[in-house]
Amino acid sequence: MLFKTISKKKKNAFWLKKVSCLSLLLALTMAFALFAGMPSKVLAANVTTLKIQTAWGGNLPILGDTLVVLAETVEKISGGQLKLKIYDPNKLAPTLEIFDAVSSGVIDGGWAFPGYWVGKNSAINLFAATPFGPTADAALAWYYKAGGMELWREIYGKFDVVPLLGGLNSPEAGGWFNKEIKSSADFKGLKVRWAGLGANLVEALGASTALIPAGEVVTSLQKGIIDGAELGNPFLDKLFGMHKGGKYYYFPGWHQTFGAMELLINKTKWEQLTDQERTWLETAASVSTIHSLAIGASLQADAMEFFKQNNVQFRRYPDEVLQTLRDIMPEVMAKESEKNPDFKKVWESIRSFLDKYDVYGDLNNLSK
Repeated sequence: MLFKTISKKKKNAFWLKKVSCLSLLLALTMAFALFAGMPSKVLAANVTTLKIQTAWGGNLPILGDTLVVLAETVEKISGGQLKLKIYDPNKLAPTLEIFDAVSSGVIDGGWAFPGYWVGKNSAINLFAATPFGPTADAALAWYYKAGGMELWREIYGKFDVVPLLGGLNSPEAGGWFNKEIKSSADFKGLKVRWAGLGANLVEALGASTALIPAGEVVTSLQKGIIDGAELGNPFLDKLFGMHKGGKYYYFPGWHQTFGAMELLINKTKWEQLTDQERTWLETAASVSTIHSLAIGASLQADAMEFFKQNNVQFRRYPDEVLQTLRDIMPEVMAKESEKNPDFKKVWESIRSFLDKYDVYGDLNNLSK
């Protein structure tokens, strides 16, 4: 009986050991599986995705596809740890409300043209484009080496928004008209579609201006609601069919020597990003800016040939017109500077930079 009891105890111990071993093996197997799956889960958990509302569709060259390049570059250089999720126009916020949506944190970021928000602060005009302003290369120098970016972020910071320069558009054309402009006096009494600070200058010549949506400009020209209009560079003017509304196509685009495209990020969201993530964004924005300059320049020649085939009459503004516009510009800028200290601060920065840069730029300009 004692033998049987001892034997029974040995059997129980044996099975307890066996169960314990099986339990340990099962536990180790589960731990290994969990560990093996951890890197991908941890990586997924570390992916930062920013929701970006764009003003233009991604299939629109220059304006739209530049953001696509920026997003692809961010994802590539970050190894997939930082992504931009782009939303089609008006999906999360109407185009003209993107700034407010980013400011309030409703969306992480936006992609648009600074000129859309000039009602917030007239100084924003100067980050979008400046009449008789710098060329694209000089603009880059001002943004990155002469204090432009710091001023831009200072002013946007008041609205809890951080701007990044993500693209530069080619110089615009000088506008479409259905009668020739032979002198500055010919602007008197004209009704024109004009945007930005350029509108202030043509108003000083006696024209009345209106900011008509791009999709309505051609119809407005055809119906005689307006006598002339500026819209974009030749490629963009071709996309909108401007040749169907205007007969004479004027150059140069004195009112917009470049056009900035900006990536807006909510300030709180920006501060939550790591230094590495912010560097990825800024690096990608530099790449997309190069893309915009390259593709912008490459598309203009075909557009000009298209207009030529469609009997558009190319014209250059008479020197008298350009000089008159230059002469009245200081007064226009001085008036706005009196009203807005921010405008004065930014304009003085640009003017100071150009005064120095033009010593080199003018002497080295082959067209002089």
